[in-house]
Amino acid sequence: IVGPTAKVVAGMMQEVARSRGAGQLAALLRLLAEVSEAPDSDLSTLATRSFTRSAESEHQSAISRSVQHLVANFRDEVRLGDLLRISGLSRPTFARQFKRHSGRSFSAFVNQLRLQAARRELRDGDRSVLDVALACGFRQVTFFNRLFRRELGCTPTEYRRRQRRRGR
Repeated sequence: IVGPTAKVVAGMMQEVARSRGAGQLAALLRLLAEVSEAPDSDLSTLATRSFTRSAESEHQSAISRSVQHLVANFRDEVRLGDLLRISGLSRPTFARQFKRHSGRSFSAFVNQLRLQAARRELRDGDRSVLDVALACGFRQVTFFNRLFRRELGCTPTEYRRRQRRRGR
C-alpha cells in the first residue's frame, strides 16, 4: 500500500491497536474496507509467486487421518500397511511426512501414546504392571519396562509408588 492510502491505513492501524473488543473489530473492518476500495495506483504487488496449497499441506490431511486411526486403535496391533491404505501415501512419503507433521517416527508416536495410557492406568488403577502393559498395546512386558525406564527414568512400579505418594 503506497501513496495517500498508505497514510490513511497507517492511522487506521493505530486505531485498531488502541481499540478493544467490538470497537477493535469494527476498526479492523473499516481498515480492510479502505484497502479494498483503494485505487490501483496506491497498491503494489507484494509477491509474484502464487500462494497455493503446498504438497506438504496436501499430506497434512492424510497424516491427520492416520493419527486419528492411531489414537483410536493404539491398544491393538497397529500395522503400517493399514496406515498406508488410510493415508493413500507410499511408505517413504508416509514416513517422511509423518515425522515432519508429528515430530517423531510412526513407531515412536505409537509408543508415546501407549506410554501415556499406561502412566494414566498405573496412576489411577490397581491392575498389575503386566496387565497394564498388555492393555495398552505392548506385546512384551520387557520392552514396556525398558521403554518406560528410558522415557521416565524409573520402572512402572516405582512410577506408581511415586504417583500414589503425591496423591496423598
